[in-house]
Amino acid sequence: MKESQFLGTLLPSHPDFLPIEKAIREKYGLPELSPDDDPIAEVYLVDKTISLEEFRMDIEKHIRENLAFIPPDLLKLYLPAKSLSETQYET
Repeated sequence: MKESQFLGTLLPSHPDFLPIEKAIREKYGLPELSPDDDPIAEVYLVDKTISLEEFRMDIEKHIRENLAFIPPDLLKLYLPAKSLSETQYET
């Protein structure tokens, strides 16, 4: 099993991600799925079809706004590295 597949299975069950999952489900009207269900092929917002890339970016935005899931010691390393990384790409 690939690491991303393994982590993707675990992360939605982490308590810090439940509010994000709930907000995304409500925003896009997504039902709860079981392993026996067909995967979601299309995502809609009102009457507009949303690309999977836009959907993924919306989830990423929610996660980046809520970093509570990162342990404090790791967060102390992550935030300065993120800031440095952002300044490296500015022109």
